[in-house]
Amino acid sequence: MTKRTLILGCGYVGQALAEEALQSGFEVIAVTRNLETLADLNRLGCQVVAAQVESDTWHAQATGEFDLAINCVSSAGNGLEGYRQSYVGGNHSFVAWLNKVSVGRAIFTSSVSVYPDSGGEWVSETDAAPNNDRGKIILEAENIFLNSDVSSTRKCILRLGGIYGPQRHMLLNKSRLAPEEIPGIGTYYLNLIRLEDICSSIWSVYKCAALEGRSIFNVVDDDPVFKLDLVNWFADQLGHPRPRFIASKNPNNSSRRFAGESPSNRRIRNCALKKKCNWEPRFHSFKEGFSSFLKEVDV
Repeated sequence: MTKRTLILGCGYVGQALAEEALQSGFEVIAVTRNLETLADLNRLGCQVVAAQVESDTWHAQATGEFDLAINCVSSAGNGLEGYRQSYVGGNHSFVAWLNKVSVGRAIFTSSVSVYPDSGGEWVSETDAAPNNDRGKIILEAENIFLNSDVSSTRKCILRLGGIYGPQRHMLLNKSRLAPEEIPGIGTYYLNLIRLEDICSSIWSVYKCAALEGRSIFNVVDDDPVFKLDLVNWFADQLGHPRPRFIASKNPNNSSRRFAGESPSNRRIRNCALKKKCNWEPRFHSFKEGFSSFLKEVDV
């Protein structure tokens, strides 16, 4: 019997996961508001549904039994309100749908944004205590998903680190320009994860027969790295002078970070997922993960 999966939100992660699911023989129902993405997924062989993930309009087009369902939405834009719309609203809709169908395993791809600054110390899954509004919204979305009464569904939250991969490595692209200065600070840890390893973590959770009930895992590589060290490594590999970080120019140092947020400095453990689900990242550190992109000419 053909296995079925629903993918709610088909951005960078959802699209890659849909392709892998099709290659593994799954019937894939993909829900997204992005019409261009829908057309691409339709050509690949997905059943596509055009809908806002926080609405319930897609429920009637995703009925029956599913082996796997994944909510991997990203922000709808518009600052914090976009986060609330996608993550909180999206999980309200996801949970309502789970109560209408039969699903073997449900997964919500969350974020390590739920962890506070620890001064560079290690944090684990039990340390979620966000100290900014964005992290609080994401933790609220986690609780909606994890604490919902869907007793027949095994539920898992995967907290993803900083995502990079094919066609998504902006810091490397900036480093190719050999900047003399970089606004912000570089002395805080980045906890990174490459796209392919996110997909493999999802399949590891799906296949883990020992994983019952409710669970939470971090999905990051094995080697947290100071942003300063990553940028210097890029410069060395590209044969450029190492740039200087200039904190006074932009303390927040990221267009994706909201007003009032500063970079969080913490190292995130991935050992729980390894131990429980026998997962190992293919790209153990930034060096393995970025090496293939260094050879690219067009970025």
